[in-house]
Amino acid sequence: MPTLARAPNYNYFRDYDPSIGRYVESDPIGLRAGPNTFGYVKGMPLSFADPFGLRAQVCCRKIPGVPSSHCFINEKCPRSLNRRTGLQGPPPWGSSSGDYGEIHQNDPFDDPNQSTCGPWNKDPDVNKCVEREIKKYANPSSYSAILGPNSNTLAGTISRACNLGDDAPGFWVAHGWNFPSWATGDGQ
Repeated sequence: MPTLARAPNYNYFRDYDPSIGRYVESDPIGLRAGPNTFGYVKGMPLSFADPFGLRAQVCCRKIPGVPSSHCFINEKCPRSLNRRTGLQGPPPWGSSSGDYGEIHQNDPFDDPNQSTCGPWNKDPDVNKCVEREIKKYANPSSYSAILGPNSNTLAGTISRACNLGDDAPGFWVAHGWNFPSWATGDGQ
């Protein structure tokens, strides 16, 4: 009985060969993906899967007129999910509806194209981690644009918990990045 040869599966940026459980081409982001640039789902394709190509990163955008930045979480999925999550303060610092911090999704200011962004985390569970950390964060929350907690506190909390990076990307200071999330209060 003849065997059917299976062609590799095209997976957005490179081809995955299910017969060997790895990619045929090296990861386009190089060693930032890990020591095995041909690997797929931590080298355990029978245990893990990444059917959607989900990924997340932290981005920081310079705030006009002040030497500081506003950080947010950027999530992408080639097929469906594109979400930016940030903590907005009251005007003039953000678009919160009150005198507190509010978590907003897809706020126009949270634009990765006008920001400095860290590397993508392509772990298959990264988006679950981001969602879990968003739900744990007080919303509404206490807010102080200068000292924190602020947008950078939310981004830093998620970034550290979900392996998006320990430091805020970019040149500008991210006040509040290391502010403890337990101190955010309930904002009311």
